[in-house]
Amino acid sequence: MMISFKQENNKLILSYSSDQPSPEWVYHEIEKSGKVSIGKAFSFTKNELKTTFDRENEFDPVEFEVATKEEEYYRFHRNLMSLECDLFIHESVDFERKFFVAERGISIFPKIDDILRRPWCALSTNSQNYQRSCGRIEFAEPAGQQD
Repeated sequence: MMISFKQENNKLILSYSSDQPSPEWVYHEIEKSGKVSIGKAFSFTKNELKTTFDRENEFDPVEFEVATKEEEYYRFHRNLMSLECDLFIHESVDFERKFFVAERGISIFPKIDDILRRPWCALSTNSQNYQRSCGRIEFAEPAGQQD
């Protein structure tokens, strides 16, 4: 299995190739169940699929659109990696599979997302006075108090 990334017209494209079996299974799985998991980190549907299966070139890579560029960041939709919020990664990052998956096949960003959702991330003398927004904790003034 080989996963690589390329930048193309303000999009980040994931390219998946395999010698045994051919990547045909990817198209079959999307057709059968509506989605496919690639590289233990990404979950794709027909919406992200950029290529079509060609019997004459059955070993050609399968390509998916994984992110769109917004200013200096690539935006990964939260559903792509089973996250609570969209993920923004700076354009200067060298995108490789190891950036998303640890050595033992553990998807990194869902683990970080899980940690950010835990209550201990919010530090306050009154734990009822905080609000969570994507990727960070913001504290709110108690009701009735103003600056």
